[in-house]
Amino acid sequence: MEIRLRNNATNRVELTASDALHVEFAGDVACPFSYLGLTRLQQALLQLETEQPPVIRWQAFQVHPELPHWGMDFDSFLSLRFGGRGNVEPALAQITELGRECGITFDFGRISQVPNTLDAHRLLLLAQDEGKHIDLADRLFRAVFAQGLNIGDTPTLARLAAASGLDFAKTKELLGSDAGRRTVQAIDTNLRLQGVHAVPYYVFNGRVAVAGVQDVDTLVTALDYALFQPMPDIGDRTALH
Repeated sequence: MEIRLRNNATNRVELTASDALHVEFAGDVACPFSYLGLTRLQQALLQLETEQPPVIRWQAFQVHPELPHWGMDFDSFLSLRFGGRGNVEPALAQITELGRECGITFDFGRISQVPNTLDAHRLLLLAQDEGKHIDLADRLFRAVFAQGLNIGDTPTLARLAAASGLDFAKTKELLGSDAGRRTVQAIDTNLRLQGVHAVPYYVFNGRVAVAGVQDVDTLVTALDYALFQPMPDIGDRTALH
């Protein structure tokens, strides 16, 4: 399947074959629900039989774009948002259990910093050009939620990029410049203008939009529907919430 970029500002893609499966995934690598969403999506895709491998396109969304570049202390963040860690411990325990059910390790006790994810998104778009963005996204999620690393830190990002097979010189050049910042911000803005205010958010074959964390069976049903229905005119989407 050939995929062409239609608009560099929004990163929207144009499919040239209606029988192939294309997934737009909007998420943030510092969001535990996005981690659950991407993992369950990959598990759902394994249950499908398609002639061509599915293509997942990363759509950059910053849950907390207001954070300073160096991020924020986790306990301070919890106090500001929820009145303290004690108020959110039951929710963190529930997320931890949901993760365990699908093979994810959430260790919130190791997290010391909530990162600004702008640079991580820039790096993911670079990795996407080489088809390495899903591997990198998985590494970024694990770094945040299992290892307690600050992915707003440039050396940490560079190390994770190298582990995903990205060229060191390209990574260094990107992170040392402003390249991709406007693209990430434009994608984020475009998603919000479309009514996306929380992630994960998926669009399957330009037809079926799925919002929020869904179980694997629900995602399989939505993917099946997207596969066997004709491609729509632009703007004609069936929403599943």
